[in-house]
Amino acid sequence: MIVTAWVILVGILLRLYMIHCCRISLWRDSNTHVSGPRSESKVETEKFQKFNTLRCRALANQRLCAVFGISNAFTNDNHGEVERFIRDTRNRLRLSSGDWEQLSYVTYASARHTLNLHASSTSGVSLVNLVQILTLRVVLLVLFAMDDEAIYTSDDNLVKLASEINKAWMQSKDPSEVHPFEDNISLQKSITAIFPKADRLHGAENPLNLILPGFETMWRISLRVFLEVGFKTGLRNPHWRQMLAAFTRQPTKSQFERRSHRGVSAGMLIHEALRLYPPTRRIYRAADSAESSSNKGMFAFDVEASHHATSAWGSTATEFKPERWTGLTPRQRYAFRPFGTSPVAARPTVSSPTEPLSLEPVFDAEILQLWKPTRVFA
Repeated sequence: MIVTAWVILVGILLRLYMIHCCRISLWRDSNTHVSGPRSESKVETEKFQKFNTLRCRALANQRLCAVFGISNAFTNDNHGEVERFIRDTRNRLRLSSGDWEQLSYVTYASARHTLNLHASSTSGVSLVNLVQILTLRVVLLVLFAMDDEAIYTSDDNLVKLASEINKAWMQSKDPSEVHPFEDNISLQKSITAIFPKADRLHGAENPLNLILPGFETMWRISLRVFLEVGFKTGLRNPHWRQMLAAFTRQPTKSQFERRSHRGVSAGMLIHEALRLYPPTRRIYRAADSAESSSNKGMFAFDVEASHHATSAWGSTATEFKPERWTGLTPRQRYAFRPFGTSPVAARPTVSSPTEPLSLEPVFDAEILQLWKPTRVFA
């Protein structure tokens, strides 16, 4: 059972990075003004455009600049610098079949090593720590091409970095608790332990520019899916574990699409996970200071509400049911935005999971209500 658990977790991590590759190709649409729905809702389109500029996103994420000292596509409003960041990240995510196999091996071997270290411990190993360790190893291997470090960096150093990131992340949500990055020696030391040559105090060179989007996006949903497939709904559907394990052993497009005798594929499992447990629960935008005082403040677009809306997903909206991905309605395609793409229908076809999600404008007044900017504070 525990071996199956290892490979399931590896499969989850692998597929989430495939989805992440698709996300990069969509950043251009969500970073700049987007077309939104067709003319049936011109007012709503203009409203979304108003709050979806680079500047509005950068303003909303300034707390991350202060807490983590970063400068990336999420915090910068300079189009040239954002384009360079996107281009560089896209290149890092172009993995060959051999790269996928190496990623599978490294993640599996790392999980086994961590579990063996704690085999004689009466307290065992923290599942949260294990998921965070594996996620950071994937980040080191894929986003930094640090092959040796991805394998040999100690678990303690990775757990320490994860802990410091999470601590700073939680503090950033409370303005009274914000600890400036340049004064956060503990976080800086945890970065230096893994990136000894990095100029962590220079925003553009800070390793957290890449670590935060990869780590924070992946580890929580990996944990949720592991529990869902391994210990909750998956207990009644053992073929789910078999499909993920098979994909881990052979991380190819054909294996990802292959369905079990019950008609469920690894791709359907991961798409359902992204729907039920969206990595980005809400998208925040700050009104430009140049606007009138009545429009100032922070606004949110509710991804989670869109993914859990019964008007789109029916009475089972809050249940894990991967078979729903056999065929989505236009309304469901429009409502599905796991990484906060622009307000057009993202069509994550199970038949073509490794390709960027195709975009097709679809007007749906009921679901569109969930994508109206809602003021969260002034």
